[in-house]
Amino acid sequence: MLSVQMLNFFRKHIIATVIISCILISCIVILYYRPNFRPGYQLHAHKAKILLLSCMDFRLIDDMVYKLILQGEVNNYDQFILAGASLGYNAKPDWARVFEEHIETALALHDIEYIYIMDHLQCGMYKKHYGSQLDDTNEVALHRENLQASINKLESRFPGKFKYKTFIMALDGSLV
Repeated sequence: MLSVQMLNFFRKHIIATVIISCILISCIVILYYRPNFRPGYQLHAHKAKILLLSCMDFRLIDDMVYKLILQGEVNNYDQFILAGASLGYNAKPDWARVFEEHIETALALHDIEYIYIMDHLQCGMYKKHYGSQLDDTNEVALHRENLQASINKLESRFPGKFKYKTFIMALDGSLV
């Protein structure tokens, strides 16, 4: 008769095997049934649905890509990076001008339909800009204000051209 330790050992390994198998099957499905993942797809792609404005913070680059993949946006977006994302667009006129030029280029070259703006918590640009005014009680509200101000500014610059989606990401990669 198998001991309890042996049963627990086998149970853990069976669970791990099932999880790994599910991940592998998911990868195969994505690779072969998602057209943007097919080998050589990029050689013939000429459109991107989204222009993503995100922060430069190195801690979240892979999490941003992962979130977009989970939404089915594989190789379907251009990316523009500003420190602070929405805050950088709102607070720095020169940065805003360059971002707007990139929007025009993305529209002309890739026929974008959406602008996504992804901010994140504990952002150095927010700390630099707001200083002691920024704390745990108002951080999310400040991000929401800047995200909405960005949409308002973009909508006045490009009336009716785009749909918008905003995100606030925590440092663990979760969305707030």
